[in-house]
Amino acid sequence: MKKLLTMTTATVALMMTAHVAMAGPQTVAGPGADPSCFTPVSENTNYFQWPAREGPYKIALVNGFIANDWRVQMIAVAKAYAAQPAVAADIEEFKVVSVGEDIAAQIAAANNFIDQGFDAIIINANNTAAFGSVVRKANEADVVVLSFDNVIDDPNQIAINVDQKGLGKSAG
Repeated sequence: MKKLLTMTTATVALMMTAHVAMAGPQTVAGPGADPSCFTPVSENTNYFQWPAREGPYKIALVNGFIANDWRVQMIAVAKAYAAQPAVAADIEEFKVVSVGEDIAAQIAAANNFIDQGFDAIIINANNTAAFGSVVRKANEADVVVLSFDNVIDDPNQIAINVDQKGLGKSAG
């Protein structure tokens, strides 16, 4: 989780310092900050770059349910990471919301953060197919959407996940 948050913060900072002329992300040739951290899922994987923004940044974590220890720990680690002085200096506001299993509430929460002018929204989606409108709205507003674990089924956002099959094979 710490590595995910480190990569997320670095990715958001990198994306916010990129220069493009239009709203939404521009597709670029490859990862910038630390290419060893980014392994594409396929040769068709896109890399994005958003318009530059000065920090500190407003970042939201939109979670689904907190029905297991992993989710509780994920939120605790995210808050602890964001509170570190070196990281907190670049964060104006870090909000975490958990909506249970209510997909409409999770979509509404993400849209609310877009409307509030957040710079980036991290989403662990309850329904991976339900967030297309959120991604479109975010891209129109130059808001970075990053999904993880239950990644959003939309190619126009950043998805960070573990190769579950590879992980299983390595475990035997």
